[in-house]
Amino acid sequence: FGLMFHGFDYPDETGKGRFGARFWHPTMRHGIITYPQPNDLTLLYKDIRAMKAKSFHMGTNCIGCDEEGFKNLIEEPNSVAYPNAHDLLRQG
Repeated sequence: FGLMFHGFDYPDETGKGRFGARFWHPTMRHGIITYPQPNDLTLLYKDIRAMKAKSFHMGTNCIGCDEEGFKNLIEEPNSVAYPNAHDLLRQG
């Protein structure tokens, strides 16, 4: 299938101060493509740039399931955050 994008490596996931991308050469065996784990040594890595890990702070740049912002999302389905939250939640 040639060289394909596998995923991004973010500093908060790797513990490194770098942002990078993973690539791989998928192969199909007996009709099955086995997708490697992000730490698989056969993946090719491309360093993109220095990057600091993003900090998350409850109520500032993220919300929990029991917080007012999430409650508003469910009660006001046509909100800016998600225009049709009720349908999204019904889909699982």
